[in-house]
Amino acid sequence: MLARRNHETLWLGSRFLDAALRTRIEALLALDGELLRISSAVTEPTMGQIRFQWWMDQLDGYDADRSKVLGGDAFLIALAFDDADANLFEMARQWMESREKQFLGEIGPRAGSEPLFRLLNGLVGKEGSATELSLYQASVYSLLDGEELTSDALIGLANALDGIKDEYWPIASVFATTGDWVQGKIRSPLGRRLLVLKSFLQGEAALANRLCKLASELSL
Repeated sequence: MLARRNHETLWLGSRFLDAALRTRIEALLALDGELLRISSAVTEPTMGQIRFQWWMDQLDGYDADRSKVLGGDAFLIALAFDDADANLFEMARQWMESREKQFLGEIGPRAGSEPLFRLLNGLVGKEGSATELSLYQASVYSLLDGEELTSDALIGLANALDGIKDEYWPIASVFATTGDWVQGKIRSPLGRRLLVLKSFLQGEAALANRLCKLASELSL
């Protein structure tokens, strides 16, 4: 499965969503994987920009005509945005543009990932894209792409979890794995699933406490 291969941790969080929403999130994660794969598939910036433009054209075409049949991997756009409103399509364009800028070296992984989290939260939420939550999710998640993790990012995410809407919790709960990312600890697939499940059941307060403790350890 493309979503699991490209974003396994986030894919685990999608397991807690209802079937229809899970399909949308899986499709979005798979699409993001396709965009990220461009950097390893081409060496010439111009060729990469052509591929990004193709994806943008597919998105715009589907926005203009929801009955349009999308060929190849572009069918993922229909799965992710089948009932999206104009705001979500604009967020999707910003996400694609950010991945292209990341490919061109104009921005780093943190800035490249933030629009992805805004879009994820926009798809699952009913009250916008949870801007602050998305910002700190991207800041912490970019550790997986070699970005430096700061205690401020951990505390920011912990604070963003305070009063979090139920809709956002399934994806946010996967940040229980942050300690493993910091330590370079590799769990078995079953171990990762159990960790995320435990986090989901314990709730946001327990995860916030864990993140604050990790922030204190980083500051030492």
